[in-house]
Amino acid sequence: MPEFRKLFDLPASNLSRSDVEALGRLICDGLPLVPKCFEFVFRAGDITYRAYSLAELLAQELPNSIDSLEFRVHGWNDDNNIDRGVAINLGRITASCQVHSLDEVWFKGKTQQLVEFFTTRRPWYGTIRPGFAGVLGAMQGMAFPACIYFLWNRQFLFAIASGFTVLILGKSLGAFIRGGLFPLTNIHLGGTPERINKEIAMIIFTGIGAIGTVTGVIVQLFQKGSP
Repeated sequence: MPEFRKLFDLPASNLSRSDVEALGRLICDGLPLVPKCFEFVFRAGDITYRAYSLAELLAQELPNSIDSLEFRVHGWNDDNNIDRGVAINLGRITASCQVHSLDEVWFKGKTQQLVEFFTTRRPWYGTIRPGFAGVLGAMQGMAFPACIYFLWNRQFLFAIASGFTVLILGKSLGAFIRGGLFPLTNIHLGGTPERINKEIAMIIFTGIGAIGTVTGVIVQLFQKGSP
């Protein structure tokens, strides 16, 4: 009998506690409950929370935000063999899902349900995230020569703006690579989310610096073009 199996990356997502509960229901739907067959894991820093049911896991004393989750569920047939299952790994820099089954209809249906689940929970930066590192690198590559140019021409105000932009972009790129900025998966289990988060603050500060840099370049061009 053929087995259907697919491992695929998931898009950026922003999950609340209710979303995590809905994800648990989705992957368990249609699977018989076998004691200690399912595994649900949360990780926050150096702490790991583990349980055999999502309800048991969520009943623990958990932080407001977690770094990652791992859900693994399996279905068993009448011969006591695994015939289907779902494994999900969500983190700040990685997000993947594996679905397998001996039943093609179940396999395709569950895969489609999971894709739709995460697509509808995409954050506002989801579409720009794949190319974000390249954009930051390009902007930093333009801002650094501009800073040197303004220093050479004693345009210290514009040099400060350019230097500020280089600094913010460098820190932002490092935070992005570590998953601290524009995380691939943001999981918030409780409390009140920040109204002004790091992503918005970074864009505001980078925009201010970029405007100062562009303004300085325009001023220099006008000055050189004046008789």
